[in-house]
Amino acid sequence: MTGNLYLLETYSIITMMQENEDLSARARKTLWIYVDKTEIWHDLFEDPVFAPLDVATSIRSFQNEIWGALRNNTLINLGSGYPSPEYLQMIQLSGVAKYVAIDLHAFKGQPATDLGLKGVQVETLTDEMLAYTLSLPNNSSNFIICGIDDASALYDGDFHKALAGVVLQKTKPGGMIFTYDSLVTSFLVNQSSLRQLYWTPRDPPPDTWGSYVFQKVVQE
Repeated sequence: MTGNLYLLETYSIITMMQENEDLSARARKTLWIYVDKTEIWHDLFEDPVFAPLDVATSIRSFQNEIWGALRNNTLINLGSGYPSPEYLQMIQLSGVAKYVAIDLHAFKGQPATDLGLKGVQVETLTDEMLAYTLSLPNNSSNFIICGIDDASALYDGDFHKALAGVVLQKTKPGGMIFTYDSLVTSFLVNQSSLRQLYWTPRDPPPDTWGSYVFQKVVQE
């Protein structure tokens, strides 16, 4: 019986990998359109010096949790486009050791550059996001997933569900997932292994296509 269960589990894993490869192949044929979304970053790096004391305290607590998770770790931007100044400002302030930008179109024919970041290892890669994410070690990274919707990626629930599952698997315990205006977000909301971070003025939480900051729960 144990042998049969092992074979069943192995078959399920192989089947899932094949399905993900098929989805990645379909996504590569999709012309992605990148739309810059910067609203999510406003609260992450702006000093709330002029906010009321209780609000400023909430914002700084929110920021400190994020910076503590990112510092000296890897941050991967899926479907990045060419990172905007707001993205780069957040990355520089975060203290990450490595920033990886993945996009099928933005970096074609262009060598990797430092994007003006100081003291950060930078990689800019032309690749499909699901295929790339599958290649990562489990529990290893932090992620940005912004604008991954019907205009910028394969509009297929299976694709976004698969991407959400793989990102969740590859996010380090205590690590962050930043997402904005993305269909994939609908598969991350209410995951028991994620908690949403937001400061008081953001209550109640936004809708499932809005601005989210998730942290992967550290299992006891």
